[in-house]
Amino acid sequence: MSPLKTELVLALHKCGVLSFGNYLLKSGASSPFYVDLRLLSSFPDVLELCGNILADMIQDIPHKRIAGIPLGGVPIATAVCLRAKCPMIIPRTEVKDHGMMKSIEGVYAPGDVVIVIDDLIVRGDSKIAAIAPLKEAGLVVEDVAVVLDRESNGAKILAGAGIHLHAALTLTEMLDILQQAQRLDADQRHIIDTWLTENS
Repeated sequence: MSPLKTELVLALHKCGVLSFGNYLLKSGASSPFYVDLRLLSSFPDVLELCGNILADMIQDIPHKRIAGIPLGGVPIATAVCLRAKCPMIIPRTEVKDHGMMKSIEGVYAPGDVVIVIDDLIVRGDSKIAAIAPLKEAGLVVEDVAVVLDRESNGAKILAGAGIHLHAALTLTEMLDILQQAQRLDADQRHIIDTWLTENS
């Protein structure tokens, strides 16, 4: 495991990003753990680290804009843009019914190649929905970058829509690092692994 991934995971753990218990997911499933990367906004040093890692990860992928998905993806996308010196746009979850009635905030032109940034991916359906207004505006979206891939077939679902997933971490890597650092005990790891097998 790379030292940078270990640094990131331990920093995320220190922030309380990973919690254990019984949580209801957006999909309706119940999970023995929960990852809340929205907490990063309260930890600027760790947010900067995430931004730097993602910016370096996507630097060789051609793009002209970065799009941050509300809510969790916007702070991370901002950190990426500051590192990469790249303009950012934000697809709105709801189109404004006043003023300019925009579906996308920011400056862009049809044909611009955009990399979408979000905090994590579970199944990928919400990514496809968030990308829809970008494509409707004539933007080219072929890549999504996230901090964490929860390994719930999100990459496969995105691939079916012609979109490549790039993740700084997978859930397995995160759990391996935490267990090696004695931040996750064997019993809790077994519970999570069993749940992942049953819900894959």
